[in-house]
Parts: sequence; structure tokens; C-alpha cells
Amino acid sequence: MSCTERIDNYFRFTDTTFFFQHIAENPREFEKWFEVFYVGRDLIENKEGTYIPNISDEKIRQEEFERLRDSLSRFLESYRNNVGLNIISGLIRLSLDSYENQDGKERFEAGLSFIKKRVGELDQLEIIDKLKKFGDDLSEGNKENLCFSIVKFYPNLLEELADYYGLFYLLDDTISKKVSHLKNLNTKLYEEFEQIGTI
Repeated sequence: MSCTERIDNYFRFTDTTFFFQHIAENPREFEKWFEVFYVGRDLIENKEGTYIPNISDEKIRQEEFERLRDSLSRFLESYRNNVGLNIISGLIRLSLDSYENQDGKERFEAGLSFIKKRVGELDQLEIIDKLKKFGDDLSEGNKENLCFSIVKFYPNLLEELADYYGLFYLLDDTISKKVSHLKNLNTKLYEEFEQIGTI
């Protein structure tokens, strides 16, 4: 995408711009966070549009994510701590293979931290489920990135996420720790039984 196109996307007002404005003003309406990823919506006829991660043409899909990134950047300047915009920014950066960018991982994890501390438990579960489904269309490396960021705040979800994405190697360290813990418990139990037997 050329510099001119990026500037044009930054200043252009579209349906997406209105979504970002709504999220900026209503950051906790998390259902809207995921509606941003639909293009070709017709709000008058209530047509959902096309889900960007499902676009089969890689070039078109990337261009759509780049448009979102450029349009969102204007809002990120003004709404630095907006949970919704931070989560969206992280998902866009995951999709564009630029998660390590300051608007990627750092913002996404700030959003997850907010969700963990200040959002009700049922809503947390629904958000995590939507994040998990968004990851379906990411590359394996970015599925890993998504898992590691989520698990940083929800460690109990590691096995579920590893199973969901088929990334079983993520469990190697966890399984080793569990086996070690079980061995320690077994040793303690054996020692206690020995003491009982000698009384």
C-alpha cells in the first residue's frame, strides 16, 4: 500500500470510522469490537457483509486489514487506554504479522489486563471465545502469539487453547511441570506411608 493510500485511509470517513468512534465512546460494548472486521455491510438492509479473515484472496484480505489499521491509527492517538480499540489494534496487528509493533502486543495485553480486572466473568468468557474464534484464520505463529497473550492473564486456558488450535507442543513445559509436581506429591505420600508403617 502506498503512502498516499495510507494517508487517504487515515482521513477517510467510512462505516468503519463510525464503528471506531462508537467504540471510542462506548469501550465496553465488546460485541461491536468484532463487527469492525466485516466489510460491505449494509446497515439499512441489515446485511452483515464479509468477514475479513475469511477473504480467500490473500492480497485483498491484507489490504482490508491495512485499511482498518490506518483508519484505527487516528483513534489510537486520542484514545490511548480504550480497551476496545486496544483489542482491535492487537487483532489487526496479529493479522498483518506485525504483532510486536507498539500498537500490537502491548495494546492487546493492556486490553486483556483491563478485561481480567474490570469486566464481569460471563462477559470475559464470551470475549475470550470470540478472540479464540478470531484466531482460527491466523498463521500458526500468530496463533501462538494469541495463545501466549491470553494465557498471560488466563493461565488455566493453556490446555484448551493448545487443543483448539492443535498446538500441543505449547503444553510441553506445562506437562513437565505437572509431572514434576506429581512426582513430588508421590514422594511425600510414600514418606508419610513409611512413617505410618513404622509407628
